[in-house]
Amino acid sequence: MDFGLKGKNCIVTGSGQGIGEAIALTLAGEGANVLVADMNPETAKKTMEGCKAKGVLSECFQVDVTNRPSVDAMV
Repeated sequence: MDFGLKGKNCIVTGSGQGIGEAIALTLAGEGANVLVADMNPETAKKTMEGCKAKGVLSECFQVDVTNRPSVDAMV
């Protein structure tokens, strides 16, 4: 299914594991570039590598979405 995401840029918070990870990998599979944002840098890196393996650009960022300065730094 083509969602028209090829080349789009996405930020997925909580994407180090679970549902967030699945969303990040699905977006990457659809051709979207993914910023993997999570509080745990180790799991974020694993998800980022999975996204890159799908042939898209991906970076990971340690962020706490309950902390405004942390979110501002990410953006």
